[in-house]
Amino acid sequence: MKNNIPKHTHIISDIKYKGDLPNIEKNMDDAINEINELHVIKKFKYLFNPYGISLFYVLAESHISIHTWEEYQSINIDCFTCGKTNPEKTLNAFLKKINILDENRQIIKRGI
Repeated sequence: MKNNIPKHTHIISDIKYKGDLPNIEKNMDDAINEINELHVIKKFKYLFNPYGISLFYVLAESHISIHTWEEYQSINIDCFTCGKTNPEKTLNAFLKKINILDENRQIIKRGI
């Protein structure tokens, strides 16, 4: 039996940045628009007190989630897409907009 499940790409990125927390939401919105491969269905945002943000983008292709820890100058991104899209393009466009010190990226090809 042939399986027609599309191939998926799952990226997990742990980022250390320097300086003040960049405008995460604007930078990711801009990156998504620049690359123009992902289609946002809905975006959710939660602001933590005294600081920190969680963003979740529901995409036609799947999702992007972002969580920040300002006290550790850390951003964690989970991006999962299906089909022919390349989420690395969007992640790379996002990273060019912030002042990163280091990134640990895992790319997982999913689907059978």
